[in-house]
Amino acid sequence: MSNTVGTTLTTKEEEAKTTTTTSNGFHAKKFEGDGLPFKAKLIGMEDLSIDRDEKICLDSMFKLKAVVRARGEHKQRIELNITMSALKVIDDATKAQIAIHEIERISFVVIDPRDTHAFGYIYNTSDDRHQFWAIRTERAAAVAVLALKELFELAFEQYKNAEKAEVLNESTVTSSQSDVSVNGSPLKDLFGELSTVTTITTTTTQDLFSSPSSSNKNKQQIQTEKQVSIN
Repeated sequence: MSNTVGTTLTTKEEEAKTTTTTSNGFHAKKFEGDGLPFKAKLIGMEDLSIDRDEKICLDSMFKLKAVVRARGEHKQRIELNITMSALKVIDDATKAQIAIHEIERISFVVIDPRDTHAFGYIYNTSDDRHQFWAIRTERAAAVAVLALKELFELAFEQYKNAEKAEVLNESTVTSSQSDVSVNGSPLKDLFGELSTVTTITTTTTQDLFSSPSSSNKNKQQIQTEKQVSIN
């Protein structure tokens, strides 16, 4: 009897792994290696007091832009590589690596409602600082943000399937499995209702990905724009 149960569990586990590979394999490939590259400029970085807040992020975005304008400086040209494990910020001229931001440490993403080519995200450092990185992309910022959204959904799906396979291989499922977390952040908080977000609107959300602005009551669908040069 025990052999039959063991065979059944093994079969189900293999099916779960196959499903994971089939559904995730194609999409995961584009994030492998150097990942998806985006030409951009670094507006700036600032430490914040909180790890997720749309208004605070946008205030920081506007302030960082004002500082750049006041100094009359050119923004640093960068390449932003979105990979399976991290966002890599690379100097476009020297190819030197400026920063590596692990996916699990990114807690919030927001698009600038006044600039369709600007977005920012909060990266939580190992020493508990909340860094807001403001970036201006060559293409519409929505392209990079939606790629990030896809990556987080993919990572979450892989995690759930891996957990499902592990559960199928156990005789008892305990209630503690519903409280699993990544680096101390509950998945329900890290990802929110990410799977239900298909467009970025002006409606304020509690998701990882913020709407452009909660102050504008009219929802604004992001439209594909022609590629333009960054200022």
